[in-house]
Amino acid sequence: MPDMDFSVHDINQFDHFIECEISPLLCPMRWEDLQVDFEDKDKRFCEICQRYVYKVDNSYMLKQLKEENKCIAISEDLVQKLSLGMDQNLSKRLVISKLFLIIKRYKPSHFEYLKENDLSYEEMLKQIVWMILQSDNVEDEILWYIQKGIDMRMIFEEVLPLVDDTKLHQLIKTKLSKI
Repeated sequence: MPDMDFSVHDINQFDHFIECEISPLLCPMRWEDLQVDFEDKDKRFCEICQRYVYKVDNSYMLKQLKEENKCIAISEDLVQKLSLGMDQNLSKRLVISKLFLIIKRYKPSHFEYLKENDLSYEEMLKQIVWMILQSDNVEDEILWYIQKGIDMRMIFEEVLPLVDDTKLHQLIKTKLSKI
């Protein structure tokens, strides 16, 4: 798997999120920065993973390209539509990836700590949540992430319950009950 450098762009500059079949997280490249294929306006080449990326405009294209194990560029608008039902797994992955990008962009010392310790993505997510919950003002910290575009409700209510960590679940319950 290629080393992913999440420092390329501010999360708010992404019109399309690229889901790469090689990486379990969001690709840090923007659609606009990929090499243009002059034969197909909906296909571009990514130098990081050395694969073509296909622009997805609807749920049919998404299903088709995912079945073919293609890297896809999916618009934020389509992600919002899909989050209402069709592909919950993709929606959760994008939220987690956006969280990692926000940490890298705005809290680089936290991100470097996570990266240096060679943690799995699940462990990175757990550490980020621990940092949030251990802050002096948890409510302000959560609000800060929401203002940066992170769906903290999804993280706390849909993603973290899937993580096997009793202590973390207890801390979440305790801290969020006070908010």
